[in-house]
Amino acid sequence: MSTWSELGITEPYPVIEVSGSPRDMGRQHGEKARQHVSAMMEVCFGESTLRLIGGAPKDVIVHTERLVGMAEQYAPDLVEECRGIAEGAGYDFREIFALQYFCDYGGVERAPQSADRESCSTGIAVRSAVRDGHSLLAWTDDMDHELVPATVILRSRPDQGPAITAICFAGTIPEAGVTRDRAIACNSLFPSPAADGVPYVFIPRKALQQPTLQHAVNAITSAPRVTGMNFALLDPSGDFVDIETLGPDHQNVTTSQGYYAHTNHVLTPEFAARSDAWHEEDSERRLGSLQRFLGAHAGAMDWERMVQAMSDHGGGVCNHEATLTCMVCDLTERRVAFSTGPPCLGQFQEFALQ
Repeated sequence: MSTWSELGITEPYPVIEVSGSPRDMGRQHGEKARQHVSAMMEVCFGESTLRLIGGAPKDVIVHTERLVGMAEQYAPDLVEECRGIAEGAGYDFREIFALQYFCDYGGVERAPQSADRESCSTGIAVRSAVRDGHSLLAWTDDMDHELVPATVILRSRPDQGPAITAICFAGTIPEAGVTRDRAIACNSLFPSPAADGVPYVFIPRKALQQPTLQHAVNAITSAPRVTGMNFALLDPSGDFVDIETLGPDHQNVTTSQGYYAHTNHVLTPEFAARSDAWHEEDSERRLGSLQRFLGAHAGAMDWERMVQAMSDHGGGVCNHEATLTCMVCDLTERRVAFSTGPPCLGQFQEFALQ
């Protein structure tokens, strides 16, 4: 089994605490994580800012600058937070705003191309599937290991809205996280991207800030989206929704079971028949592994078994070539933990949700 040092990880991911207005929180993020922001900028823009956008190579900073107005319409507070990050970290706002598109426009390669695949898996267990009836969600994030020096845990206490505990690449809005009343996890669906939209990372953050689950769903489905993503949302009551998106279109995945899993291919029949829907054996293998584990332990699932499910090597859920972290949350007990590196190493940092 690999060790932390063999994976290029020498210490737990740093915890960054921010509070105040969106601009204030961004500024504190940039100041406290300045070296980590620099690492993220180097990974994304160290060699070139040219990206394949709409079928042609374009400068991503120039291209995204004209999308600021669209993003301000959708989430003006998050644009302000980006302005604060730029001020705190000492970068031009245009650079930090373009950084938010690292998933959308290939600033970091996230497509499955080789054994060093970069994929994500999500598992949910609620109500009758859980030994004590709690609401559990777990998620792995697979990316390039070059991003280890850029990874931070961000705890935000805004003047308005819920406190959020999340993991992110420094300089960007977190793509997965929790509040006292909601958890969200996202998986790439890999279709050919559209040309215009808001940064993908704005969408889960806006969903987390909403007062109800239905408002959170609306925040996702109403967003002008660049690329295909899956969004899994869970409330403490055990209610959960899974939304697949391909560009401007979306479909809700439904189930009557108390457990659920999603990886990186579409599950809805409407999307599966489309030519831009991606199908890949590894994603199907991970999905099958999670579904079998959750099904086999239905009625007995708990925190430890969720970690065990996400630590599976046989099905490829835990991938030492790419898994940077695992998020596990219990919304009933209002606690969340993030692993530094693959979950099987057991190096988790746990937080109470307030």
